[in-house]
Amino acid sequence: MSTRTFLAIELDDATRAFISAQMQPLQAALPRVRFVGSDTWHITLAFLGDLDDAQLTASFVAADAAAGASKPFTLRAGGIGSFGTEAAPRVIWIGVAGDRAALDATQTHVAQEIRSQGLPMRAEHHYSPHITLARLKQPLAPDEIAALRAARASQAHGPDLPVRGISVMRSQLSPAGARYTRMHYAPFA
Repeated sequence: MSTRTFLAIELDDATRAFISAQMQPLQAALPRVRFVGSDTWHITLAFLGDLDDAQLTASFVAADAAAGASKPFTLRAGGIGSFGTEAAPRVIWIGVAGDRAALDATQTHVAQEIRSQGLPMRAEHHYSPHITLARLKQPLAPDEIAALRAARASQAHGPDLPVRGISVMRSQLSPAGARYTRMHYAPFA
């Protein structure tokens, strides 16, 4: 049996509350867009895809080794952005601010350890940390484009998010949306 797996930083309640408040006007302005549930919000470090049991164990080893090479740091949720064109975004997200150098270093440790374990990892051209709010399948109407543009103009930052470890997560896909479950937690040194 295979397990769809990724490594991530989980969010605390204060950060989730901040993101919810930032999203409310956008959700009202984009009623056709299906936003993801707040229980799925996280910062991905690496997506591994479907792993067998031996690979899953190796992902725990990789997370432990990467965490052992990292030190605690602080992030904050940032402004709203999107991937894709303005008229047809593919993803709407919240950015990540704070100690980005420490985040980038941790992600580099994760990628190195995943490779050292011989695990598959989706290639990233450039690590772009974010918290996914919605995935879109159709272009936006002109009024929706204006609403997203206005949301992007806000430069609010959330409360401090203490980052103290790496989570190995299971992703279970269903018609109702993805469900993520922590399988392993690797605390920083």
